[in-house]
Amino acid sequence: MDDMYDNLQKNIDFSDELLEVGFLPIADDSGGNQLCIGISEKHYGEIYFW
Repeated sequence: MDDMYDNLQKNIDFSDELLEVGFLPIADDSGGNQLCIGISEKHYGEIYFW
C-alpha cells in the first residue's frame, strides 16, 4: 500500500490545494475522486463526492 494512504495528515496536505476550506477527504475511488465530509458550520456532517 502506498504510504500516502497510510497517513491521514499526508492525504489532507495533498488535498489542501484541491479542496475548498471546510472539507476533509475521508476516502477515494479507483478513479481518483474524493469522498469528503463537511467540517465547516455550513456543511457540517454532510458527505460530498469531489
